[in-house]
Amino acid sequence: MTFSDLGDDDEEEEGDRHNSDKFNSEQPSVLANKSLSFEDRTFIPHGATGSARLRNLGRMNSRLLSDLNQTHRGPTFSFQRRAEPDNDSNTTSPEAKALDGNVSPRNANLHKQRSSRMSMNMSNRISVGVKMKVKLDYIDDVNQEIHTEVFLSMHYRCWKAEEFVSGQNGFVALAPEEYPDIYVPMVEFLNFRNCEHIEGFRLLVNTMSGVVYIYRVYRVVFRGLLKLDRFPFDRQIINIELKSFTAMLVPWSMPESDVPYGIRADELWCKHDVVVECDGSLWELNWTRGMVHQATNPSMYIASFGIERISLFYVTNFFLVTFFVVGSVFGCQAISYKDFGTRSSITFTILLTIISIKFVMASYTPKINYLTWLDYYNLLAMIFLIVVILENYVVSTVGSFSFLIVYPFGLQYYTVSSEVIDAVVPAGLMWFWVLFHVLIMCGWMWEWFYESWEQVLCKESRTDVARISGDVTAM
Repeated sequence: MTFSDLGDDDEEEEGDRHNSDKFNSEQPSVLANKSLSFEDRTFIPHGATGSARLRNLGRMNSRLLSDLNQTHRGPTFSFQRRAEPDNDSNTTSPEAKALDGNVSPRNANLHKQRSSRMSMNMSNRISVGVKMKVKLDYIDDVNQEIHTEVFLSMHYRCWKAEEFVSGQNGFVALAPEEYPDIYVPMVEFLNFRNCEHIEGFRLLVNTMSGVVYIYRVYRVVFRGLLKLDRFPFDRQIINIELKSFTAMLVPWSMPESDVPYGIRADELWCKHDVVVECDGSLWELNWTRGMVHQATNPSMYIASFGIERISLFYVTNFFLVTFFVVGSVFGCQAISYKDFGTRSSITFTILLTIISIKFVMASYTPKINYLTWLDYYNLLAMIFLIVVILENYVVSTVGSFSFLIVYPFGLQYYTVSSEVIDAVVPAGLMWFWVLFHVLIMCGWMWEWFYESWEQVLCKESRTDVARISGDVTAM
């Protein structure tokens, strides 16, 4: 915009033009950065008086000064709220939502573009069927690590593999580095501490259907938060999770006749998507389940299985050993109850033996902030020995015990010697110790101490695992 429209036919107009040109030279940034619209422009007719021209010039100068202040403050945005949509309309554009929520329309458009890209990426991802075979080597209770070997097989269709279709039954083995155009799904495990690919893999293309198969073997060490409150009579739920950002993981859908011979040779793996193998020495497999989250990004595949600890090792090496060690304290009855020194030396030796067994048991359990059932048992054994020591001390220092019994016909005083007390109390403690271990052996044989799978699943904080394993109690 210029001020030459004011005219040049008299001296007053020349003075006005001189003032306006001077203002333009003093404010070049506003005029260079501000493009006035048709409504912003003020036209002064040639026939107006000089005072009218000056008033209009003052308005224009104040408007330019206001623009200058806004330029120094930075850009400001103001949006007007649109009219509320009709009750019959249930859809609102992202721009309208942005205006209603005082959000920039540019951000609304970016959100719309990202949503569309995400939906396009999820729709364009290749569907990959998954089979998983897990070989459970051992579980490190101290470090809470699960050492496994995972055999992973996947199948999918790729347009580049169609050139190998010959119409004959068979497979073509391809090296991925020799055929970089063939799509290879990228998958990774979750919650692992160490993952090692122990065998090279090949692409097998079915020459009849054109389906691509991949077979991989991993040695994976997973992190597992074990629930050991009932240790060694515990049941655990182990979850192995697989994710992929580039593939849509789906359940295995190929018929048995189309898969490679290596999978068909394993009858159990050929019929089930998830197979778990245990050596059976320390853990027993109870159930296996698998679930695929197809609509998530990344796509998730969860293999969940429940195992039960075989507690024979702990029963024979800790419970029975402690039973005989503590039971040997009753041999002190052969020594006179007045000889507290000899009795106490034997009892304290047995107590130190139980404490050493406790240190050995601590090497088999992790450093956790709660007591296990094995800890409670060891504490009970130590308390039992302390009670025996107190009984020996009392009977050796007190000659006799007198007590009063109230009968309906009167009072009766009784006096019992320490020799009788020393014969009755140890006999009661011995029967208690024997019957307590009989109960332990019966509970171990008939599995009374194990939690039901309903109780184990109630402790599981993840709803997807509970949904996978919801029907294990029906087995």
